[in-house]
Amino acid sequence: MFIFNINKVKRDLPIYAFFIAFVIILFGAFLKILHNPTADAFLKIGIIAQCIFILIVIREVVLSHKIKTNEKIMWIVGVIFMSSIVGLIYLFSARKRIANPSS
Repeated sequence: MFIFNINKVKRDLPIYAFFIAFVIILFGAFLKILHNPTADAFLKIGIIAQCIFILIVIREVVLSHKIKTNEKIMWIVGVIFMSSIVGLIYLFSARKRIANPSS
């Protein structure tokens, strides 16, 4: 039996958002290489999904009480300007320290 756990979904939402955006953008880029006319739609949807990921991460960083203001600014600027690279670093190494997603 499947039990829906809303706390687990909230905890894992940035990971889901990042990978959904990544896959859609990658698929859109592949279609663009093939000169498929639907590639633009996939790229636009992927950019919107990436923006949602950015907003989720910024919210987590701003609401964190574990880091100082200068580090918050660093994460926010990094996520805005280099969201793919900084997003991976945030999700897999720094999120445990900053947002404490287990609680």
